[in-house]
Amino acid sequence: MRNGTLTVLARVHPARRGALQDLLDALERKSIPVIPDVPGLHFARVALLDCGAGESYLLLAADFVADCRQRELDARFVGALLERLESHRAAARVFEHLFQQCEGFPGLADREAAGAFLLARRRRYSARHVAFPYRWQTPESIHQAVRARQALERLLDGPSSEPLVPRCDLRSHLASARRRAALATLSPSNALLTWKAKRQARAYERRLREGPPTQGIRWDEAPRFDRRRIAPDDQVQNPLTHLVPLDGHWLLRLRLFLVNLRLCRYLVGLHQIQGIHFARWVIFKGAGRRYLLFLSCFDGTWDGYIGAFFDDLAVRALLEEVWRGSQRFAEVRTLDTFKAWILARQVPTPIFYSAHRAQRLGIADIHQALQVQDLTEEGLASYLRSGTCGPEVAQMSIRAALVELARWRKQGGRGHASLAATPRRHPAHGHPRAPEGRLLPFPADRARSDLAGEVVAEG
Repeated sequence: MRNGTLTVLARVHPARRGALQDLLDALERKSIPVIPDVPGLHFARVALLDCGAGESYLLLAADFVADCRQRELDARFVGALLERLESHRAAARVFEHLFQQCEGFPGLADREAAGAFLLARRRRYSARHVAFPYRWQTPESIHQAVRARQALERLLDGPSSEPLVPRCDLRSHLASARRRAALATLSPSNALLTWKAKRQARAYERRLREGPPTQGIRWDEAPRFDRRRIAPDDQVQNPLTHLVPLDGHWLLRLRLFLVNLRLCRYLVGLHQIQGIHFARWVIFKGAGRRYLLFLSCFDGTWDGYIGAFFDDLAVRALLEEVWRGSQRFAEVRTLDTFKAWILARQVPTPIFYSAHRAQRLGIADIHQALQVQDLTEEGLASYLRSGTCGPEVAQMSIRAALVELARWRKQGGRGHASLAATPRRHPAHGHPRAPEGRLLPFPADRARSDLAGEVVAEG
């Protein structure tokens, strides 16, 4: 399985922009389903983006997994989506009515032409973060793991005749994630971002010591996003759609490339901010200028999510690289002005699909379910538990990356290069020594390697 992210931006007829907005508002009020259940689809959304000068775009964004080559991911998903719409007539009528407000849409009667329309208007992401389970797990396998955890809880609470779901083999996926992290860690470009991030973190610390400005900073721009539309505090899997014009910094694509390298170094995800399912940035041109689109799905409150971005110095350094050059971002100095800047450019997400929302699954719940399903895989369990640790533990070190690639190359680029598990005691989590007979995600002779234990301690 491979993870795919589809971002489609279809230009709206200027004369039909008002009708499209009214339709989206009605769909949001009545909670009418628009996107059907597509195999492998985790999250999807539809929103209206205004770029000024009377130019608007209809956004269709999706995060999914599919069993195919990387170059075929988008076409495979679009074909599966259109096929599902044929069997869901109510959703197909609404979906077709939405895109009929866009220029050049041929309709759903000709499925091949409709697929070509969507694929021709896709935009590639510049940087992204995807939580580890969504990189290869299907919604069905995640729900299966959750049912296994629930069955285990019922078994512990009392007698039960329900069989536990057999665990799935995760070793190849973990090995692939470690190889990507190793390549990102050893990239020469990563040193530049590390130096700039440390420099910006020192600048932020100096600002904190100096305190806020004596007169304070007031944000004079009225928010375009109604705070009443922010999801309640007790919800999980909340969408955030943010659109900001750029002020012509041609180095932004390079900075986003460096940020994407840094995000690849984390096997599980951004550990400084708990509860991020996915996030990505997309650059596109509209109304004669460039825009930066940010899409995210998070757990918890909106204030807590935005505050976590601002409070953590390392994350602030990354965001400085991403949003520097965005309109009025240079004026952000305090948490209140950062929230006001986000609200001023946040776009409502009237249509949001999640394959896991009915089960109210947060990212922590999914990690725990995978732990229960894979208790014999001590290595993967340690990485899932490392979500509560800082980046110095969860992020791959340079030495670990060198050892990882050396072992993988020694095997001729085949097999599992995972060093994630070890029978030694982990210094950060205190895992006990693996007992005799415990199944490990690597051969027994590797389990006795002291070097493997040192790598895990650093990784």
